[in-house]
Amino acid sequence: MKKLIALYALMFIVLASCTQSTSEQTTSKEASTAKTVKSSSKHLTFRGVPIDGTLSEFIAKMVSKGFCYNETIDEVASLNGDFAGYEDCKIVVNTFRNENVYEILVLFPIQITWSDIENNYSSLKSMLTSKYGKPTKCVEKFANANVKKDNDKLSALAKGDCEYNTVFELNKGTITLSIENNLLFFNRVCLCYTDKINSQALGQAAIDDL
Repeated sequence: MKKLIALYALMFIVLASCTQSTSEQTTSKEASTAKTVKSSSKHLTFRGVPIDGTLSEFIAKMVSKGFCYNETIDEVASLNGDFAGYEDCKIVVNTFRNENVYEILVLFPIQITWSDIENNYSSLKSMLTSKYGKPTKCVEKFANANVKKDNDKLSALAKGDCEYNTVFELNKGTITLSIENNLLFFNRVCLCYTDKINSQALGQAAIDDL
């Protein structure tokens, strides 16, 4: 529940524009560190950077890639910037107990029509398929198969009567594309990168607590 509240709070924080002082946080040392990524990494990558390391280390690498850092609440950090041809995307970085980063969320711009949301989803799905191959799982349906009108589809999405998600199971982790409208994400496409090694470590740490 604590993590859910923190992530909810970030949705409001990330709506603010980046300031000049924020971009100045990048040092030449951070840029040099983030410039080269070893292809032999055992971790899933995001923008060519392994999803691994401490939160501060990962943020520095994202800033060197052009993202603007916003704020960190508990174990969750937020940035914003352009991604995959879309402007002003929100990037959420998840860690466990401020240790290794294990998951990255990309929140694409909010849309006001179903057709715009679906177009974003379809475009990203096509690009992901081109890069990673056929998805492992793909569900695209409404609870009521007779829903046809744009507004009716938006209403079904808001009620939870719509499921649109495409999953790519990779050796190093999972990439999930989805259309969301819930407590955290309003009328937008979301892309989630989950690193296999660090997410498994998180699960083990949770078990160890019991």
